[in-house]
Amino acid sequence: MSAEALIIKTFAIPKGSTEVYKGKIQGQVPDESRIKRLSKIGTKIFSDLQFSPADVFGTGELLDHIPIDCALFTVTQNKNIVKTNVAGRDGSIKEYLGESDFEINIKGVITSNRPGVEPVADRENLVAFLRYQQSLGINSAFLNDVFGIFELVVVDYNVPQKEGEISQQEFEINCISDKPVEVLITEAE
Repeated sequence: MSAEALIIKTFAIPKGSTEVYKGKIQGQVPDESRIKRLSKIGTKIFSDLQFSPADVFGTGELLDHIPIDCALFTVTQNKNIVKTNVAGRDGSIKEYLGESDFEINIKGVITSNRPGVEPVADRENLVAFLRYQQSLGINSAFLNDVFGIFELVVVDYNVPQKEGEISQQEFEINCISDKPVEVLITEAE
């Protein structure tokens, strides 16, 4: 269907009045997404989540985290502002001190490769990373590119069991952003 026919059909515009749109409407929107991976069922991925390999069991061996193709993020950040009331002045004096850590809520779904089969290994992999007691490196186009978040600390998580939905595992994770701090130790003279 041409762009002109689409306009006429969608907006019930008489054919003669569509001349103003000629050459201004593209027939197809190009894909400008940086994520080129496809999901297990062959669809394009909207937002991805993957933790960097970590020694989650304390054995010295790094465990790879399974990529999660279906994740939605809510990112919140507060500003650190000190308000000082001054006698004889209406309102307060505000002093901007910086920004607090990002608070990130992640909702997602792990799916099995086969219908009717529980994603046991993938769920165990996710839980191992969620129980890790250090900050986790994060690979996510949304968090990395938009907010510059590369490490998270898991605050709490929810992995509910749902009746009748064995080939999918929903989860929700609450995290805060983390930035590694390097401490330089110099010898006293």
